[in-house]
Amino acid sequence: MVFFIFAPITIALSIASLTNINKNIENYGKVTAKTGVRLFASRPKSVPTIEADPITADAREEILKQYFTKFDSPLLSYTHLIIEEADRLGLDFRLLPAIARQESGLCKIIPENSHNCWGWGITSVATLYFDSYDQAIKVVSQGIKNNYIDEGLTTPQQIMAKYTPQSNGSWANGVTDFMKDLQ
Repeated sequence: MVFFIFAPITIALSIASLTNINKNIENYGKVTAKTGVRLFASRPKSVPTIEADPITADAREEILKQYFTKFDSPLLSYTHLIIEEADRLGLDFRLLPAIARQESGLCKIIPENSHNCWGWGITSVATLYFDSYDQAIKVVSQGIKNNYIDEGLTTPQQIMAKYTPQSNGSWANGVTDFMKDLQ
């Protein structure tokens, strides 16, 4: 009974309020001037500013350091060399680390003392050993430049056809994904 009394009253009051709001909404936000009335706004004496000299830096080394740290890779100490070689040879700085992750989990699974994180020259018959990661980075970078990039094989899919032709596409997909991780 109470519902049937108060519900119509509540609805009627709500409609009346909405109607009144709709009439006033046209004038909402407008300032009307009346004779003899002036509006003033004070301006600050000085406007606060922020001044800074932006520091631009190459983020690639930090990106690689964080990546190698995340995966506890021995390549952490060689980030500068990887970028230096990539720049010298015109390679994408992400390519060598991505191949190393695909081939060896960033040097986790390599022949002992081989320093060969890229599966470079590793076959069922022989394994190519390097004296150091420094030497391996330089040799593999130059080899990728000479044997792949210079021959027009620039994408992981194109490189895969020669680098690991027996792959069903998973090698290229892995390298591509790992390169994306380094963006």
